Amino acid sequence: MNLAVVCMLVGMAITSILLCVFWVVQRVTVPATSPGNLAVPGQPKPQPPTFPVTPRSRKGVRALYIQAGYQSSVGVVYVFIIGLLVMGLAIGRFLRIHPLLYGPASLIGAMMLPLTYLRMRGRKRQSAFLEQLPSALELLANGMRAGLGINSALEVVAQELSDPLGTEFSQMVTAMNLGGASLDRALAQLIERNPSNDLRLFAQALLVNKQVGGNLAEVLDNLDRTIRERFWLQRELHSATAEQRISAWILALLPAAMALVLTLLNRAYMSLLVTTVPGRYIIAIALGLELVGWLVLRQILRSVVDF
Repeated sequence: MNLAVVCMLVGMAITSILLCVFWVVQRVTVPATSPGNLAVPGQPKPQPPTFPVTPRSRKGVRALYIQAGYQSSVGVVYVFIIGLLVMGLAIGRFLRIHPLLYGPASLIGAMMLPLTYLRMRGRKRQSAFLEQLPSALELLANGMRAGLGINSALEVVAQELSDPLGTEFSQMVTAMNLGGASLDRALAQLIERNPSNDLRLFAQALLVNKQVGGNLAEVLDNLDRTIRERFWLQRELHSATAEQRISAWILALLPAAMALVLTLLNRAYMSLLVTTVPGRYIIAIALGLELVGWLVLRQILRSVVDF
């Protein structure tokens, strides 16, 4: 059997096995139950929260596009996917790689790159949003003490704070004042654009106060203090896992560094990987295995603290 075919089959088999390992690691590191689903023996199971959570949260290309902060049509993402697919097919044909190898690789790459970019941008924007949330809670609490209504206090927050929280609260206030949306619906849309547990707690506080009354300013002060303490704990975890994250980066970059060193030491030896068909297969398989290994390491570390 041709050496190139053997390399391709072995690489595809190893990649499939490692993808299965990555899926298992991802399933194991995600908590199976949440605090709201835990039941105490001898007592009825706690009921889920009554807050109207949109089922599309965190799912779908459109949700990722909105969470990334874009307001234009989501069709732009599909245009980029088609363009990347055509580019990948053209590169694979130019390098004379077997279609069974560069075809699926181009399709997977064209789908993963835009979605990964949207997830990264959305995660960065959500992090900035949560960093501003304690300041927003403090402004809301001060506004409530000054005698403002909830709508007026939300308008003050939208005017005083910058993007992204100021923009998101401005959209919520506009939806209530001009769009006729209720507070419940406006909060549901806000959480759909910025899914986070802290924001859900804030929404629950507003809705409970709307239904039963109470000292909302004191509740917001307690929530503000809780969120600030959680941010401090996250920073401590981030510092504690710095060595592991650096090790992951070193392991990911080590093969590329070794390839560069070997090329500088013996260019003729390493040129076989580019000038021969089996060498090109080996490069493609190595890149695929490197990507899978990086995803596994990243998922393990994200079970403790986000990258």
